[in-house]
Amino acid sequence: MNNPRAGEALWRIARVVLILILAVCTAGAGGNDVLHRTEYHVSPRGSAHGDGSRSRPWDLATALAQPARVKPGDLIWLHGGTYTGTFRSLLCGTPARPIVVRQFPGEHATIDGGDSRGAIIFLVDGAYTWFWGFEVTSSDPRRVSLQPGSWVTDVGKGEGIFTSQEGKEGRGCRFINLYVHDARQGIGFWKGAVEGEIYGCIICDNGWCGPDRAHGHGIYAQNGEGKRRIVDNIVLDDLSHGIQIYGSGSAPLDNFVLEGNIVSGHGGERDVLVGGESTVHGLEMRNNYVVDNPGATALDVGWNAAFGKGATDVVLEGNYIVGQLQLWNVRNASVRANTVVGNISGFRSEEYSDNTYLAARPATNVVAVRPNAYEPGRANILVINWENAAFAAVDCSSVLKPGERYTVRNARQYAGPAVASGTFSGSAVTIPLKTPYPPVAGAPCHPPPGDNSPFSVFVLSRDESAGRPSPRQRPAAHPPG
Repeated sequence: MNNPRAGEALWRIARVVLILILAVCTAGAGGNDVLHRTEYHVSPRGSAHGDGSRSRPWDLATALAQPARVKPGDLIWLHGGTYTGTFRSLLCGTPARPIVVRQFPGEHATIDGGDSRGAIIFLVDGAYTWFWGFEVTSSDPRRVSLQPGSWVTDVGKGEGIFTSQEGKEGRGCRFINLYVHDARQGIGFWKGAVEGEIYGCIICDNGWCGPDRAHGHGIYAQNGEGKRRIVDNIVLDDLSHGIQIYGSGSAPLDNFVLEGNIVSGHGGERDVLVGGESTVHGLEMRNNYVVDNPGATALDVGWNAAFGKGATDVVLEGNYIVGQLQLWNVRNASVRANTVVGNISGFRSEEYSDNTYLAARPATNVVAVRPNAYEPGRANILVINWENAAFAAVDCSSVLKPGERYTVRNARQYAGPAVASGTFSGSAVTIPLKTPYPPVAGAPCHPPPGDNSPFSVFVLSRDESAGRPSPRQRPAAHPPG
């Protein structure tokens, strides 16, 4: 996997692609001066006494503190290996010249917080920085607390990635194609991260079991200024909510854009919750796939009839929802072209008649391919296997060209072996659907969905050497202590 020649070739390709992406994304916001970026290197074997070159790389803490030579628009490569501990980013780019921190092509970089005594593993306290392609996790196996509530001291895992609620607060930061798993919580995306984005991330298996209930969300977010984008992420099997946009009366919950996300496996709570003790304004949800058990709450907008403040100026269009859809005190809403397989609460179907409401299991499979906007040749693939088929034939021509090598990985076992690979011929790619779903390690309060679940989600990559997680031993349950 860490072939130097393959890495060098991919590095050159990635530089060209990255320059083109940045030029497009920042056009109109100050020109294309990003073309003149300087590149630096970080390694687990790096040092504060390095200079950021390939031969003398920095350690991660030094690079994230923004050494004097790192300027807006620069690129920091994370080389393969494990970065142990907790880290704080103070990097500050500009809207036209974001700093990019990206995993080096052909290598796999992991930030492992281990037992951080609950401290945040990766804290973002800078601005206008893109974090791209690496892994954030905690290898500490303990998931069971003897203490109720959200602030336990007998589980050592820390929060995965949090934008700060002090300092620069993550303004303009983007979190792109990251793998965030097995932490106390996945990503905390707080109100100060104005105009921020979470894109293409795999967020799974976060949380712990308490004596009161399961805790820990995939994404926990608030927003009060500008639009906040949560797009094309895969959020699976976190012990509490998948995506929770919630807060007290003083927490704004405004102007979120959720598009193309695939969220499943949060049957103990809601897969997606948007609502709280303040009114939600300007929610846009388009083309998301929210899939759970028939009796579970897949999507809740407004929170609940008794305590929630509802939502206004809402757009729900083109979503596919399996489970219960709840709309509480939702006003001035466009709710159309959605498919709901399950029950509804808080409204009558006649109020929003331009939708499909199904009480019974459909007869035809649902297959969706979502190409990645940042990495050509990458896509998320969803299959809802209503037909109980052993395989799915998936049209990947929107992602691959004939002659290109590809791999397909089950997102629930992303660190494991590929479920399909080969050379794309232009015909449909055959993907096996009958793969087992192991339970979240050490979490007795969160049973697996079962091997007969109709839901499967995969990640297609154009080249195996583009970097993936190294196989990891799933830890067994471990008592608190």
